[in-house]
Amino acid sequence: MFKAPRNAARSGVLAAAHHHRLSVMLARTVDIPLVFQAFRTFSAAEIERSDTFHHLIVDAMCRRDANRAAALMTEHIAQGRDAVLDAIATDNHGGSA
Repeated sequence: MFKAPRNAARSGVLAAAHHHRLSVMLARTVDIPLVFQAFRTFSAAEIERSDTFHHLIVDAMCRRDANRAAALMTEHIAQGRDAVLDAIATDNHGGSA
């Protein structure tokens, strides 16, 4: 449902960065089945929060505020990691975290 806009945002960031290693690293961490499995478990509020982070990151980049963009991206990634770990824990405990 939200995959196309997210992919477009990532593609735009990668094109602007002109950084091959970043592209490779992002592909390895984002495009894995486990991440998408976790994303499918997101509530509407979690999807909205993730989308808000995407907008805030892009806004910081447009303002050329690298420190803020980095801080926002770090937190966004940490929240994604938490969602993946929660999904794994739920699967390992028969459907309850």
